[in-house]
Amino acid sequence: TDRTDYALFTNHYEVDSIGYAPQVKKTVDGNVPAGRDAQFQFELKLTKADPADGLKLNGENGAVMTDQDVLETEVTGEATGIFDEITFTRAGTYTFQITEVKGDTAGYSYDGHIWTLEVKVKDEGGKLDIESETYNQTEAGKLTGVTSEDQAEFTNTYDPKETTYTPQIRKEITGDRRSEDQVFDFTLTPDDQNP
Repeated sequence: TDRTDYALFTNHYEVDSIGYAPQVKKTVDGNVPAGRDAQFQFELKLTKADPADGLKLNGENGAVMTDQDVLETEVTGEATGIFDEITFTRAGTYTFQITEVKGDTAGYSYDGHIWTLEVKVKDEGGKLDIESETYNQTEAGKLTGVTSEDQAEFTNTYDPKETTYTPQIRKEITGDRRSEDQVFDFTLTPDDQNP
């Protein structure tokens, strides 16, 4: 039966969301000649969300981020890259995986480490706040002990393969005939501009 002898009050609790844009830093070891900086690409994926519906893409009115979503960023040479901002709408703990996409630019080796990013979001009196963000480097599924509160750091090496070259010389003599025993010496001098 329906009761009509009481008043029903319904409250709705809503918090102010907060955004966070994860970052990557690229370092290149080796002597990269001017104009030979490569482009480096990175991907970020959600691996765990508690609660599952507590984060969104494209602002608080965007779609809930799932483990099927991939965020991308790229940098040229040594630089810092920033992923699109993730909006947190509920307090909780969120874990992401950040990887470098292996490229094929000649002379470069690529960093195969995988970084995990754990973001803890807390509710401070109706307003969400980032309690902590921790980046942890892993190798073969195990922590390496390298951590950061700022960004995932990837280091590549520029080490072009050595090659050999033997210059060929051809001497032509015109005019008076000279002796077949005549010897000519040639000197090859490197340019001061060579690396």
